Amino acid sequence: ESVKPGEPTNGYVRANVGRFSTVNVEGAAGGQFNEGWSARAAFLYQTREDWVDNTFTRQSDALEGFDELAARVQLRYETDGLDALFGLHGRDLEGTARLF
Repeated sequence: ESVKPGEPTNGYVRANVGRFSTVNVEGAAGGQFNEGWSARAAFLYQTREDWVDNTFTRQSDALEGFDELAARVQLRYETDGLDALFGLHGRDLEGTARLF
């Protein structure tokens, strides 16, 4: 379940690097900006190069690579008796076949 916008203002960024040119970066920030209104934005970027050989075609480093970018923006309005959450989500994923 995603973190909903609200008080207090907060955020984070996390990055990881690994084998096969793997890179993962994610982050989010949000908080209240007006009476009753708050917002939160989050993103994710992941990439990895192909690293699995295709023994059928004899092609080296042919599979398991990908590039992914995802983002989410949420806007929340809270008053007595009303809690409305509006969201916009997007994702782009490209890559070769996944085996594992």
